Amino acid sequence: MGRGKMLTQYEIGQILAFNADGINISEISGRLNRSRCKFNLDGPDGYAYYWHDLRKEKLVKPKRQMGGGSLMLWGCFSKNFKPALAAVPVNMDGIKYHQLLKDHVLPLLAEPERRRSIFMQDNAPCHRAFSTIKWLDDQKVQVMKWPPYSPDLNPIENLWGILTRSVYAGNRTFSSVEELKKEVIKCWKNIPKATIKKLVESMPDRIFDVIANNGRSTKY
Repeated sequence: MGRGKMLTQYEIGQILAFNADGINISEISGRLNRSRCKFNLDGPDGYAYYWHDLRKEKLVKPKRQMGGGSLMLWGCFSKNFKPALAAVPVNMDGIKYHQLLKDHVLPLLAEPERRRSIFMQDNAPCHRAFSTIKWLDDQKVQVMKWPPYSPDLNPIENLWGILTRSVYAGNRTFSSVEELKKEVIKCWKNIPKATIKKLVESMPDRIFDVIANNGRSTKY
């Protein structure tokens, strides 16, 4: 999952600063990763592809006007758990994000076995807003500093890719948002625990590969 932006030496230094902040790279796999992903009725954004038997008629993928609708979902996971997905607005501002954290993150972190968890989030505007930072601090949520333009570092991006391929297998399309939502939730539940564990445990290798590759995209 390559990214086009190459890290500067300063940004690479911020990745190295994980250790300076007292967080051992080998322990990062225990953190809570979160992100959002958009699902369309007509398939994922970008190009669709499939294997075509030349002896058969080509598959025609239907396309509705304006894409026919879409669904934005929020998800998170850590090494040992994968909570349910949550529907969220496409345009997320600070107020909506605070409500999302209150409804879905705080209950997770309040559970005894996760009270010492560290929350990972990217540098989206609503995430790095002063009000968000203060709110998380007031709630005593420990947040990991995340370097800008970090290529291939967050394993949840790979998890979204796995989920998307499962949802749209065979170039499948959907006739309603509700039908799409049911399929996404089903596919999310069916992702094996071994897949989650493997993705999370890839964190040390991701960090070392980015550093070794001078900030360029890696195999992840």
